[in-house]
Amino acid sequence: MHRARALVLGCLLVAGAATAAPVVQLPEGGRAVEVIPRGVLCGPVRGGWVLEGRTLKPPTRADDASRTLELKVAAEEAACATATDTVVVVATGPFPRIDNASTTFYPDDGRLELKGTGLKNVAIAWSGTPRGVDPKTRGMDGQDVCLEPNSPSECAVPLAPGLPTDATLSWVPPYGRRGANVTTYDANGRFLDDEYFRLRPGRTVLTRPLVQSSGVDLSKGPGYAAVTHSEAVASVDCGTARCEVTEGAVSIRNVPGLNPTVTLRLRLVPRVFFAKGDALETSVAETLPVLACPLSAVEGTVLRDAEDSGLVMRLDAACAHDPRGLLWTVNGARVRVERVVKAQDGTYVLLRTSGTNEPQVTVTAITSRVDGTVVASETAETKPVPAPRAMLELPGHGTIDFVPTNRPAEVTVASSGGLGRFVLRPLAGAYTVTVRESATLIQGEPTAGGFVSLRFGYRLPTLPAELATADLFLTNERVQRAVREASVPTNVENLVEFVCADKEGHDEKLAPSRPHRLAYAMRNTCRVVIHRERLTPEEATRKSPCASP
Repeated sequence: MHRARALVLGCLLVAGAATAAPVVQLPEGGRAVEVIPRGVLCGPVRGGWVLEGRTLKPPTRADDASRTLELKVAAEEAACATATDTVVVVATGPFPRIDNASTTFYPDDGRLELKGTGLKNVAIAWSGTPRGVDPKTRGMDGQDVCLEPNSPSECAVPLAPGLPTDATLSWVPPYGRRGANVTTYDANGRFLDDEYFRLRPGRTVLTRPLVQSSGVDLSKGPGYAAVTHSEAVASVDCGTARCEVTEGAVSIRNVPGLNPTVTLRLRLVPRVFFAKGDALETSVAETLPVLACPLSAVEGTVLRDAEDSGLVMRLDAACAHDPRGLLWTVNGARVRVERVVKAQDGTYVLLRTSGTNEPQVTVTAITSRVDGTVVASETAETKPVPAPRAMLELPGHGTIDFVPTNRPAEVTVASSGGLGRFVLRPLAGAYTVTVRESATLIQGEPTAGGFVSLRFGYRLPTLPAELATADLFLTNERVQRAVREASVPTNVENLVEFVCADKEGHDEKLAPSRPHRLAYAMRNTCRVVIHRERLTPEEATRKSPCASP
């Protein structure tokens, strides 16, 4: 103790013109105290102060004019005239007797209700920084005085509102000072450190809502619920979820369920209470809705009775989660993410499912099996799966009811319902599919035979980017078609010519379908010419109208 006092007062004998003069405080009527460790105090003194070398005795009752003195300090009395170092001595009022156990601190209201005796002119100093606030930008320090006690044993002192519950509170003797350069002694001449003046209220009462959040946002990872006094929370319980107290908030994760809410039960540290009406409670319960990523099902993709179907969901653009890093379920069954497309209005996710026959589906995305926090969930009604209706046509010859192997047929397909469209898909070993301009053509494999059902993929053209060309599901036509060659009537006039010579011996082509007269002498000049080069491979076997039996 004496070593600490010597360090404070030793600066008196060190050149320190730029340093504030040290202050020594002694209560009125107290014993004499050696104010400096070496050298002498230069007089004279007045107002009842008694000076003897380095020792100074405060007056029994100080008046305003003599309560504070500034005295020179010199190495010896002969040097007092030229001395420049000084010390300030203060005669404080009598020390109060503060009942810490009965004192109540209201940090939200900015008030301290002191209990004790001798409270008039006692100052209360505070220092603290609310949780979650940078102390460099918003440290809260100040001091106020009990000018008029409410009663001989009670005084309400205003403080800065918003202090933390563990703010440093100290009392200052009447007319006294506080600071790093202030040294204080009691009436018996004993040195008093800062701990002697610390106030530890018996009760700290919170009056503002402890939980400041209106919901828990899980769209960007673990959720956080802001609390006004995290330092006052001893523990937190969230039921099946996992909660931890952090700086200025409660972190929340592992929130299970669909459309969940989470109930926080905060237990306060000893001597801290929450005011609920006239009652003081040691715990606070608050139920908060979980604000997950906005999720919606794209209309036309939620289908019923479709095997191995694709379901497209849209995550809001504000959601920070990577869809591929989430675990997705449909009606509780795990599904895989097949494609992800980012657009201006959000992120589209194609989920590959095994299909459902339920009237509705519930799609849920969770962070992981370990964490288990639901970050997005949506329930949507399913629509009956549409069925394709196809028509085959040989260009220039009309519709057919089979798949030709020797020439392509044009396919036109319609749907029995839904917003999407059906696209003919090839079937290995049965037929191939080509697209020419805007027409879809089908042709059977040369070695194929028997019957086949056409296979179609269902697509939604309004989906963004490559999702518009993704098959949401595959289905077969409900009828079977034969796979064989196509034989159709042909234009014989184009393939066959009947030529005879005239009287001059020139060949003449005889037009079909009308009678001609030929001279007997010309009978050996007539012949039939068949133009095989005009027969295309696609035409294959032909049945001519004029073919002989």
